[in-house]
Amino acid sequence: MRILISPCLLFIFVISANSQTHTFQVSVSVSADEVVRSQVSSSINSGLRGLGDIALVSERDANYHLSIVVIANTFNGRTAGYTLSIVITKNILPPTSAPKALRSLAKDAFSGDVLVDMFASGTDLIHHTLLTDSDLPSICKRAVADIDTGAIEEERKGWQKINKPPQTP
Repeated sequence: MRILISPCLLFIFVISANSQTHTFQVSVSVSADEVVRSQVSSSINSGLRGLGDIALVSERDANYHLSIVVIANTFNGRTAGYTLSIVITKNILPPTSAPKALRSLAKDAFSGDVLVDMFASGTDLIHHTLLTDSDLPSICKRAVADIDTGAIEEERKGWQKINKPPQTP
């Protein structure tokens, strides 16, 4: 029995095999009062999943860490709006790969220096933003858009550039 494969189907197979996608392993930590934390976590996580190339994982398994602090802005005892501080860090080295002596030396030489602490922990600050809005769902949508365009999109471009198939003359 012979199987004939159309050249068109073969071309589609080769193209789909070469069009690799990358999934970003992301952890999300939200600091706020219980009710607000629950709403923000749910909204941000849902929005990030909707981007299609983000997997929400534990902090231990993540390559990217989102730390979000939510402050309710009050006026005359009523909530007038919210401020979100979003910090995104990226693992540049597994925490155990930097030699202990080097981490210890860096911490001793520059104690309290944030950049040294980040190097010693193997992380890099890739994005920080502050957002304010009177509506919590609205600020969460803006936060997801900011995370996507302000940080993840650059990471996508870098990954695509590195994994681009070689050009043939």
